[in-house]
Amino acid sequence: MRNTLRQLGAFPVPDHVGLAYDVWAPVDTVPGSDTLGKIKPDDRNPWFDKLEACEISKDYKAFYDLWADQLIRAGAETCLIRLTSRLVIGHGNPAPTEVGLTVQRTWGVPVIPGSALKGLLSHYMTAVYGPVTMDADDSERAKFAPPWWQDGKLLRGPGEYHRILFGAPDAPKDRAVPQEFPDEATCGAVIFYDALYVPTPPDRPDRPYARDVLTVHQKEYYQQHGAEWPNDYDNPNPVTFLTVKPDTRFLIAIGRRPGFDDWAGFAIERMREALTEWGIGAKTTGGYGRVRVLAGKKPTPIINSGGTSGGKDPKSSSSPTHCAGVISAVTPKKVTIRCDDGQDIEAPLSQAVFPMKQWKLLTMVKAACRVSVTFKDGKVAQVEPER
Repeated sequence: MRNTLRQLGAFPVPDHVGLAYDVWAPVDTVPGSDTLGKIKPDDRNPWFDKLEACEISKDYKAFYDLWADQLIRAGAETCLIRLTSRLVIGHGNPAPTEVGLTVQRTWGVPVIPGSALKGLLSHYMTAVYGPVTMDADDSERAKFAPPWWQDGKLLRGPGEYHRILFGAPDAPKDRAVPQEFPDEATCGAVIFYDALYVPTPPDRPDRPYARDVLTVHQKEYYQQHGAEWPNDYDNPNPVTFLTVKPDTRFLIAIGRRPGFDDWAGFAIERMREALTEWGIGAKTTGGYGRVRVLAGKKPTPIINSGGTSGGKDPKSSSSPTHCAGVISAVTPKKVTIRCDDGQDIEAPLSQAVFPMKQWKLLTMVKAACRVSVTFKDGKVAQVEPER
């Protein structure tokens, strides 16, 4: 294919940077050459000049506007971020330049994959909010604990919040909490969308890519895995690669699955923290991937001060009364119950009101299990599975 492209002359660069960077690169195809399958040193700079000059398609803005509109319609929590340093995503992807870069497949624009955002948030919440060891007794930190593995075997399932946000693996023999931890695998309560590139205003050139150089000074030492000692007479080996420019903006979006309304708001707040404190992508300790959170839709309050939907008193009598219904949503702080009369009641998620564990509440949402609600002094006193 590359030989055919050569016959077209001068290797024209397509608008799609991913196609240009990975497929149309002018690699050496001469058998036996030292640079076979790589770009010759003399061809690198002219090639990167062309890549940096690539402009995003004018049609991309229509796609982005449609995408953002659909996120709003779906009720996703969003925030806008701006790069304050270069970004490298997909650093280890195979590429003729030896350093990869992940771009959006259809449009060739910069993108932060949803899987990268999910991994960042999981790691951040584990390190900042989770327990130090598997046997830590701090009950609050234990809620953020990830699954604990050893030699490919699951020693303990994830904590309550980690399970709700990120899901959990199949764990039929969780010896740590066998009577409480469910043995079935489950998906998370929120959806991590790819963070799409925000197009620039029409009066500015839309060129988000720039080259960077990583120079290896001790080539033999690294190639021989330490067998050769570092020295002062190795030839430096500069490696040019493509990055995303500072000041590039992305739209971060976290969606909600039915029945878990406020968990998306909880996740986006923690995502803002993680992006601000840790950054995103490869080489963050070297200053890459640093971001500033610009704006975002604030999540609705998790706690309703009145303990009921809209501040309405579900039962005005001071004596205990009852009603029956179905749990319709569970959040970190409250539970919403749809009563048989059509009224939605919100109750604080506490051990006094809900004697069952929270993962059981989530199971009840999926199964549409019925519950019995007891009121006292106009407030929810207890919720139990209907007998």
